[in-house]
Amino acid sequence: CGRRHPGECRRAAGTCFKCGQAGHLQKDCKKNNTAGTSGQADKKPGASGRVFAITEGHAANTSDHVLCISTHMQDSVRITHVYRNLSLQFDDKIRAINALPLDMCEFDIILGMDFLTKHHATIDCRSYRVIFGDIHAPEFVYHGSLPRKSMHIISALQARTLLSHGCEGFLATIHDTTSEVPSIHDQ
Repeated sequence: CGRRHPGECRRAAGTCFKCGQAGHLQKDCKKNNTAGTSGQADKKPGASGRVFAITEGHAANTSDHVLCISTHMQDSVRITHVYRNLSLQFDDKIRAINALPLDMCEFDIILGMDFLTKHHATIDCRSYRVIFGDIHAPEFVYHGSLPRKSMHIISALQARTLLSHGCEGFLATIHDTTSEVPSIHDQ
């Protein structure tokens, strides 16, 4: 057959893939029969797969769809509306985004792969930065905060697993009450 595999090639020898005997195919093999069935024991029930595709133009113009987003902490979040063409400012650059409202207090905004791809973003994980535009002559570089070496950070999935095994967890957030920060609902 020309393929690399361990042992002798049963296709070239013309033998059954299940039992190794000549004269029949695997689907007709007597070793497939269990308790007097007619070769149907190893067959899985038929399942039909479906793929749904919405083009970018259709998705942008349709407002009667409900979007369900799966998150790592909840089963899913239902999104019923989109804030279109919001202004997002990085230094002196202003870009338009379509925002989906999520009830999350840890993040101000999450930029999706569609936005990052459109603006030619490169994520440099080692340096904790996102480079927008050409990597050698960037339009803008966002620098994230470096974690402290002594801080032990776990993912939300690890935390969920630990909590399900009886560990105690404490969640705290810090809010700066000295300054007024506009929210997405103020737009």
